[in-house]
Formats: sequence, structure tokens, C-alpha cells
Amino acid sequence: MAVFCIIFCTVSSLNVFRWVSGSHLFLGGSYIFNHYIDCKDENYYLCSDRINDVSCLPLARVTEVTPVLACQDRVLRVLEKSNLLYELEVSGPPQTLCIYANDGGKLESEWKISHISVKG
Repeated sequence: MAVFCIIFCTVSSLNVFRWVSGSHLFLGGSYIFNHYIDCKDENYYLCSDRINDVSCLPLARVTEVTPVLACQDRVLRVLEKSNLLYELEVSGPPQTLCIYANDGGKLESEWKISHISVKG
């Protein structure tokens, strides 16, 4: 069954990324990240550099939605609601993100996230 949804939002630039899980929708433009729940704007984050991609830790294994932003300045940013929780510098600008083995790995206290950069 296909479900369609129209959301009116304040993002004025082109959508660079989208990520959906249940009633959670993550979208944004070049520098702005928005989190919607049931089509209502819940959280946002204004990034200091361009956002290339977003992924989230699996909702089945975490109590709060935890987005991870891949940014052009070679930094992975982990958010909690509208706040920056962690920053992790990587070797090159990450272009895309994926959760390792679709579940982040076997350990509860450790998450594995793969990124692909221009350098490989």
C-alpha cells in the first residue's frame, strides 16, 4: 500500500537528503536539517558546513531518534533533538552514510556506521 504525504516546510533550498522511518521524516537543504514526526516540525539543526547525507541509528535499538549528518567539512555530526551531541572527524568529505549490517553491529554500547568519501 502506498502512502503519500504533503508537508509544507520552511526549507527554501533544494532537498539534499531524506530519511524516513515510521512516522519520523528527516529532510533538509544544504545547511539545514529538519526532523518531523507525524508531519509536525519537531527539531532542526543549522550546520556550519554543507550536509551531504543523513542516516539514523536503528529505532528498534535506541530509545531516542539519533540522526548522524555527513558534512562537507570532513565531520560526522551526531545529534540529539536539536543539539549537537558528538563530532567525529574523518579522512575526507563523507558523501554517503549507512548503518553497518543494517543494525549497527552486535554490541549495545557500540555503533558502526560506514561512510564513503571522495577519497574512498
